[in-house]
Amino acid sequence: MMEMNSVSPKGLWVEKLLDWYQTVRRPLPWRRNKDPYAILVSEIMLQQTRIEAVIGYFDRFMRAYPTASALAAAPEEDVLKLWEGLGYYSRARNLQKAAKQIVAMGGFPQETEEIRRLSGVGDYTAAAISSIAFGHRAAAVDGNVTRVVTRLYGMEDDIAQPSVRRTIAEMLEPVIPRKDAGQGRGPGDFTQAMMELGELLCIPKVPRCENCPLRGDCVAKQTGRVAELPFKSPKAAPVAVNRFVAIIRRESDGAVLLHRRPAKGLLAGSWEFPGIDVGSDGFQMDFATGFVSSFLETFRTGFSQEYGIEICPQNYLGQVKHVFTHREWIIHVFEAKLEDGRMEEKPAASGPDTGSGDWCWEDLRADSGHMMATAFQKIRRLLH
Repeated sequence: MMEMNSVSPKGLWVEKLLDWYQTVRRPLPWRRNKDPYAILVSEIMLQQTRIEAVIGYFDRFMRAYPTASALAAAPEEDVLKLWEGLGYYSRARNLQKAAKQIVAMGGFPQETEEIRRLSGVGDYTAAAISSIAFGHRAAAVDGNVTRVVTRLYGMEDDIAQPSVRRTIAEMLEPVIPRKDAGQGRGPGDFTQAMMELGELLCIPKVPRCENCPLRGDCVAKQTGRVAELPFKSPKAAPVAVNRFVAIIRRESDGAVLLHRRPAKGLLAGSWEFPGIDVGSDGFQMDFATGFVSSFLETFRTGFSQEYGIEICPQNYLGQVKHVFTHREWIIHVFEAKLEDGRMEEKPAASGPDTGSGDWCWEDLRADSGHMMATAFQKIRRLLH
């Protein structure tokens, strides 16, 4: 059940918000027009990613794939390579699936429920596209909007509960302007103004209330509870998983052996330095003072079971860490030699289609076009 302070926001806060937005509206590249495909690309990229990080990726992506048909026809490997560094690679795959759906439908769907059926599109993204591109009165509720509304109305609900976003959407729908409200005052302007307020002023830790156009209407501000809201129950910390990775160099030219991860699962389809997970019990290892033979034997045996390849782990090169939503990889990087000479026969990689199946040799000094996730890019930087 929704819990709100007895004080309610007063005044024409929507009008104040829209007036403010017209004065501070940032010239973001996806705001150049109301192209629904461009908005879709931007919204998918912005999921769990800061605007500053997305702008460059968006521009490069739109140059490569300016239309849904261009994206639909592209090789997946090329799409993933262009996405490299943004993380959450399932977003790129879903975006390409959505592009294929759009092409099959003969054009971009215009109704919110139809947009919602595109691959990778949830309630928020569908509402954002619907309101910005087509002027529909759809409430787009993301983390920024949730933060603004819970403070504005003094809501005490746990925002970790999915029902809270639905409640907020229901609260906003009556106040969303009509499509014919006038220049700069339509549903899309309201959607972007709410996002902008949450991004620029109503930020999580130290909100800039003194500059907020809604400070006189905000329940949290009036009752001294800005720092307390929104309330979110703590989530479980990521599970620490130790991973051993092998850096295997070809003797003839120093190229490094890479492996393509399975098509489904964590970092699906990306190229990696092959390795194995060796436990999540939080044990600490200090290889700088010398190898621990039992760990190395675990590595050797596990690698053989995982890949059917015999290796001999040798020098310890260092450690990198990478945090996912529910796990943290503590990656221990070893130099290793092959005990299976057949792998040396596989050709050197010079592009996505060379190599042998799910294995290839990579010259780390060049960019072959293989998509490598951030976790493995960290290892690559360690090697340099």
